[in-house]
Amino acid sequence: GYMPVTYAANSISALENSGLTVSERIHKVLSLSIDAIDRSKLYTTHAFPDALRARNTLQYALEDLVTADRATVLERLAAGQTPEEAEQVDLAPEIENGMDFIRKASKVCTVCVAHTTAGYDQTLAALSAFAG
Repeated sequence: GYMPVTYAANSISALENSGLTVSERIHKVLSLSIDAIDRSKLYTTHAFPDALRARNTLQYALEDLVTADRATVLERLAAGQTPEEAEQVDLAPEIENGMDFIRKASKVCTVCVAHTTAGYDQTLAALSAFAG
């Protein structure tokens, strides 16, 4: 399942102060999960202020493109491209030269913000780069 996406909610003290009653075992599991997220470098982003707003911004910005992206990939496949050639590019905007790549690549293919540790401001800048 998903852990809380707001910075304030991603703490064991928020759980304890919420009034929810959980067993000692569940409390320990949640405590360990939150600690793992705080230390993680691979698959999860640390909670940050305005994380929910950043997530919603990405969701709304990309939702409208899903149907068009699928049609583009199917057209490319029908034209003889390999799946690798037809598929989109995933990019973490915080990598070196990431924003420049987004500006250039978004002119010729779909670029998605993915596997990122970018904060809210950097994510919004990436969305602006997508727009040209």
